[in-house]
Amino acid sequence: MKALKATNKLKGWRQLVIIGILLVQVTQAQDGLGALRQPSSWADYVETVQAGGTLGEWQASGVTTDVWDGIPAGKHYTISVSSMLSEDGEKLITMHEMKTRDGLILSTGSGFITWDDSRGRIFSSQSGFDGGKLFSGPRELIGMNEKGTVWEYIETINGATYKTSELQQFGTGNTWSNTHLREVDGKTVKSTEVFKPATPPKDAGPLAPALSAMEWQLGNWETQFPNGKWTVSFTARNHGSMIEINGKSEDGELMTGMRFYDKEKKAVKTFGVNNRGDSWENMGHLSDGKTVFRGSGVNGQGEVTSSVGIDVRIDADTYHFTSILIGADGQATTNPVRVHKRIK
Repeated sequence: MKALKATNKLKGWRQLVIIGILLVQVTQAQDGLGALRQPSSWADYVETVQAGGTLGEWQASGVTTDVWDGIPAGKHYTISVSSMLSEDGEKLITMHEMKTRDGLILSTGSGFITWDDSRGRIFSSQSGFDGGKLFSGPRELIGMNEKGTVWEYIETINGATYKTSELQQFGTGNTWSNTHLREVDGKTVKSTEVFKPATPPKDAGPLAPALSAMEWQLGNWETQFPNGKWTVSFTARNHGSMIEINGKSEDGELMTGMRFYDKEKKAVKTFGVNNRGDSWENMGHLSDGKTVFRGSGVNGQGEVTSSVGIDVRIDADTYHFTSILIGADGQATTNPVRVHKRIK
């Protein structure tokens, strides 16, 4: 009993320490902006961000620090980011790619920001790969004003979970900055990036050569799933080095993901998240009009699943998607073929 009380007491102290660290991080981030407020609506948030001049495609460079568990410190890097409103205007899609000077990918990721009607608040989530390891986590908007935004982010990677604070300071249309703060061994570690408009490569096509076999899939599509009609879009981002994937169902499910070519694995990687707490990753191989993906995911209940999926091009306006899902109980389910039709 004494041991149990001691354990519970230790847990309580740990929680107090974590809360104290978060308060310090948030206070430090907020000091750069002044008084904050919560947006009154999705339109309020979008108008503020648009006025802040952070939408579009941007680039920055720097040296990595100990902020992120999956990224080693001391690496010179260049980062490309994009932030775009979805076609229906209901989501803000974010993507990033961080590379070393010799082209090694340190981090890739995507996420979305939207309005949660049930809570009357902003909801955000993101996922990706740091050092080849899948990360994911929710972001909470602490507050915003005409100078910028402050977020808390809870990241899970390689079985560990930690929290950071993010200060995004709006700019003049030509520059803006992003600072991440984290407590490591009792010290505040930070990473700041100053972004400038991205410069597209000369004579760039819709997609980089490694992804060009998937050019036929770019555009908007619709299909039927058990929860109703789905619309899904594939859009070239970051000068063709990534494919942004967005989906929406009739019953309100939203998903976003990113696809890119992994030079080390010599394969196409895809990862995604949705507004129901699910995240997933897969790796695919391209052939003429066909892509085979093998992957795994974690659903909103924390259960691990595996899957195999195949996209097969039928003609310019049709492709079929077939998948086999292996649930947490080890049972395999073959789903019906989903016929996707291009939306013209």
